[in-house]
Parts: sequence; C-alpha cells; structure tokens
Amino acid sequence: IFPTETYYGLGANAFSPAAVKKVYEIKKRDRSKPLTIVAADMKAAISYAEHLPRVFYELARQFWPGPLTFVVRARPLFPAEMLGEGGTIALRVPGISWLRGFLADLGVRTFRETFEDQVTPANLQLFLDSAYGEALQQAELADPTRPGLVLELAGRPVGFAQLRLGHQEPCVTGTRPVELQRIYVLREAQGHRCGAALMAAAMDLARGWGADQIWLGVWEHNAKALAFYARWGFREVGEHHFTIGDQVDRDLVLAKDLA
Repeated sequence: IFPTETYYGLGANAFSPAAVKKVYEIKKRDRSKPLTIVAADMKAAISYAEHLPRVFYELARQFWPGPLTFVVRARPLFPAEMLGEGGTIALRVPGISWLRGFLADLGVRTFRETFEDQVTPANLQLFLDSAYGEALQQAELADPTRPGLVLELAGRPVGFAQLRLGHQEPCVTGTRPVELQRIYVLREAQGHRCGAALMAAAMDLARGWGADQIWLGVWEHNAKALAFYARWGFREVGEHHFTIGDQVDRDLVLAKDLA
C-alpha cells in the first residue's frame, strides 16, 4: 500500500497475472475496470506504451508527476488481466520520490548483512557506493527490464528481489531467460519463510513475462544460499566472476527451467 496525491494505492506486480488477479479479488473490483499502472517517471511510462500521440508528451511534461492518468495502447509486455479494451493500459506518474531513497537504503542494509563477514570493510563500501544510491535506484525504477519486488513483514520492509529481463550468461541456454539479479532478506526476518515468498513472487513475475528459464549467480562458498536454491530446483550450469571492490570471487551460475 502506498500513497499518491489523491488516494492510497494497493500495489502489485503488473507483469504477473496472478498478482493482478489477486488485486481484483481483494478490492472486489469489476474486471471491466482495468487497473492503473504507476510508473516511476515519464521515461518508464513511455517504455510501457506504443503509438503515443504528440498531445500525450505535451500534457505529460506539464502535469507529471501528478494526479493525471492517461489511457494508451500497451506494448506487448503485460498479461491480458492488465489490459483494457483494445489492448490499452492506464498510466500514471505520481510524486513518489521517497521510493528511490527507500529502495537504496533497503538494498544497502540487506547486502551489508549478507556479505560483511566475507569481505573487508573497504571493499564492501566500494561496492555499496557503486551499486546503491538514490540516483542509481531511480535509474533502475525507470528501467522496465529490471522489475523489483519489496517484501513486508508485519508492515515493515524486510527484503527485496530484482529481476533483469533479457540478460543471460553464455552458459544459460533458455530462449527467453530472466536473471534473478538480487534477492535479499534482512537478518531479523530470516526463518519466517520470507526468502521463499520472494522467490515464489519472482518466479511468478518471470513467468508473467513469458520466461522459459530463470538464472542467478551465487558465491561458491555461500552454503546457505546454495542449499536454498537447490530446494527450489536450481542446478549448476556454469560460473562467472563477481567483483566487490578489489576482491574477485568465483560465482556459480545456477538455472531453473520454468514450466
């Protein structure tokens, strides 16, 4: 649930048929009334649509971010549950600048907790400075090929996952693969099946995009993570290097076919 200028919104993954259906069920909303897609900024909104008229750009520059919703023709990215008559979607860019800082802070906290015992403080800080920050998260929010998920426990954000669509290592053989680029849970929330909830949601998101395979990289000595991924049916298909500061680690590349 998040605020906009005119209402509190119930947010879900617009690329996942299951998530969209769940919103309709919770709100008891008529299926003939399509849901609105909330975009991070104008660039992200444009990437979701096609055949946009000149008046769209004129009005969007004048009123976005703000309480204005456009109904436009959708690109072939979304499940049928998100589409209105004629393959349209409703787009809005509200004033949600707080979200960029929120995601940056959560990313730093979860990464630090996961790797602070494995790298030097200097190398860890170098990596965090290069991978997390409000400007970086703003760019990722605006990138439609990098959808993310935030997990809450008792109303508090405790984990997140991020996918990267259309990216693969040479050892990944899927024809339409998705990378699970990040999946982290705060230490305080571990043991409550938060990781399982994030993984299930990430797989739903990948399937909603039409992926036939999901893959990831994991440090070869991270026994806990390797056991977790094995339980989810991931198998080793290759390796690559992962750099944290001036430390270079060997990561295993794991993949799982999506039915």
